[in-house]
Amino acid sequence: MNYIEPTVGKELDKEGNADRQVRLNQMRAFQETHSKEEVYQLKKESLQELKELPLTERGEQRLSQIESKLDREFHEEKEKESTTSEMKNGKGE
Repeated sequence: MNYIEPTVGKELDKEGNADRQVRLNQMRAFQETHSKEEVYQLKKESLQELKELPLTERGEQRLSQIESKLDREFHEEKEKESTTSEMKNGKGE
């Protein structure tokens, strides 16, 4: 005997393309109006909250990769800004 599974509640974690685009536009607008340090701290805080959730091993690995990438990009951007600042102030070679 085949049972029909109810569809209520299924795939609620899936995001539609339109919803995703709206969310991405909101994030970009937020990033444009706030400092890089603020955005970085909020992202780090979000990652910490995600780490508290029960994740699979693969989920934990993916989260670590995302955190490493975030840290690397932030520090590279800071280095680039400080180098640019030094050149503008005549300290660069």
